[in-house]
Amino acid sequence: MSKKFYGNVGLAAGLLIPLTVTGSFRIAQAAMTVECSPLGNGVKYGETCQIHEPIVTQKTSDYPQIVLKAGDQIYFTAHGCVQTGGSGKTWKLWLNPQGPNSGSLYHGTINIPGVTNGFESLEKYNAKYLTIPRNVAGQFPLQLGYQDDNYGDNGYWGHDDGTGNQCKNVENAWLDIQINHAQK
Repeated sequence: MSKKFYGNVGLAAGLLIPLTVTGSFRIAQAAMTVECSPLGNGVKYGETCQIHEPIVTQKTSDYPQIVLKAGDQIYFTAHGCVQTGGSGKTWKLWLNPQGPNSGSLYHGTINIPGVTNGFESLEKYNAKYLTIPRNVAGQFPLQLGYQDDNYGDNGYWGHDDGTGNQCKNVENAWLDIQINHAQK
């Protein structure tokens, strides 16, 4: 049996996104979802979760639907694009954005105690098996983040091909995570 979670971001289930320099705004509903289900295939203590359109309107976000703890083995894959706001072609790849300021901005990030050094680029850990060290205390939610200098105009609205066509025929950002939960 799978479980599905929906999330809202911003003011009253939406966020204000400027449409023009004259100050008009539109409300963009957050479509972030988290879906989790048991692993199956004889794996007794595991689950797989998908995050569709992760939160990119703030620096860091907890995903309490996905709980991790010491000894858990995780594997995730992530891909897709994000609206970074501004003018012109403004969509960028979530993992390895291209174009001006992409060296320090527009990256998805992840924080896993005992594995990452605070919030680090998702790309560094994408498609790799990770084990949370046994000396990490307690349980904690998956934490994702996004690097930007203006979060108010980010999201998944007005899809374009992005800087250098990096988002041409590329879907909105997503992350799949498989967790083999540690047993005592």
